[in-house]
Amino acid sequence: MRTNTYIATLFPWNKPSRKVALANRLLETLGVRARLVEPLDSWHDMTNQDQRINIYHLVSQVLRAGVPGAFVELGCFVGETAAMIQTINQDEGQPPRPMHLYDSFAVPFYLDRPVRAVLEENFRARHLPVPEVHAGAFDETLPDALPDTIAFAHIDCGFGGDPDDHARVVRRCLEHVYPRLASGAALLLMDYAAPEIWPCVDVNPGVRRAADPFFADRPETVRILYAGEAAQGVVFKV
Repeated sequence: MRTNTYIATLFPWNKPSRKVALANRLLETLGVRARLVEPLDSWHDMTNQDQRINIYHLVSQVLRAGVPGAFVELGCFVGETAAMIQTINQDEGQPPRPMHLYDSFAVPFYLDRPVRAVLEENFRARHLPVPEVHAGAFDETLPDALPDTIAFAHIDCGFGGDPDDHARVVRRCLEHVYPRLASGAALLLMDYAAPEIWPCVDVNPGVRRAADPFFADRPETVRILYAGEAAQGVVFKV
């Protein structure tokens, strides 16, 4: 029987450095119960374990509740969170839902190979069906390439740079995804931070700049999710 351990093991996420591992062994030898934790390296790791646990529960929830529609992720890079979502989909979907990924694949971050090729390799290496991939800027792929009905959407399109530019991108995603969300659907906003409520690293303030005014006159509100030092928010479609 498969367990949810793939949350931590599907990719080598948050692997401690050699120095941190040695320090923890020394602390254990000395009988000290405290342990050092490697800080999140958002350049390489993209998500921490708390964020992945949130994703697991949200995806599982919409499947168990029978919320109709496909899964979409806007901003997928090499597909680490997408592969986890697809794993849950294959395990718990009866039948599994169609899944759509959207990315320009133009920002390589730390890679020295084509981003989309690495994404497809990551799915095949884990024996997962490769989702339908829509390559291009969001103003090219949205809304025409979106499925008509969406059960779970993950907006994770942080790219650094000017927060107002980022807010405009997030706003475009919201404008086109929101009307297609089924009742009960979950919309997850990566990097939605409210430091006044929970102390976290606000790496992409454009997310909240877009989301708060978007939902100001709608029946839904963005709910803060605990994500350790990182940040997430979720909206459940009425």
